[in-house]
Amino acid sequence: IEYRKTHKGFKYKNELLNVKGIGKKTFEQAEGFLRVKNDGVLIENTGIIEEYKPIIKALEKMENSTIDEILKKRSVSEDSIQILKEDYSMSALDYIKNAIIYFGNDLRDKKKYEEFLPEIKHSSGLKEGDVINVRIKNITSFGVFCDTGAHFDIFVPGNFLDSELFAGKIINVTIEKIGKKGVSGRII
Repeated sequence: IEYRKTHKGFKYKNELLNVKGIGKKTFEQAEGFLRVKNDGVLIENTGIIEEYKPIIKALEKMENSTIDEILKKRSVSEDSIQILKEDYSMSALDYIKNAIIYFGNDLRDKKKYEEFLPEIKHSSGLKEGDVINVRIKNITSFGVFCDTGAHFDIFVPGNFLDSELFAGKIINVTIEKIGKKGVSGRII
């Protein structure tokens, strides 16, 4: 709050690194969830993470437009996506495509779906070894955050940036650990 008051808000997500108590690891964990309204740099109001910037540069070249122009029209050519998939994972491309289409919104909010676990309202209703369906909320370099539809999330550790996973995809997860810090699992 002090930094925001002193600097009259944030213009870039990475300014959070200047805030006492927020280090590189915390920032990396939060980056995909952060949105900063910056009329001069529209990409700051998307969930596109730093690791995807090379894809953005390639997309700008293919679309012959800046990322701001692409975001303003909220569309990207399917031809560009098909060509880029030769060099980049479909999960990253799908994530970027959704971020463009739903520019300015948290794309997780656009996914309307039923509760996967209507009988379970808390993680205490699970046990280790249970297999459940979840919807991917966010993919980071250290793991995947998944929505159970039952008021708690599941974290799956690992680097899935180059996999075929994407935000919104429904997957099966085996519950591996239930603890005070949350629930973790393994993709099956």
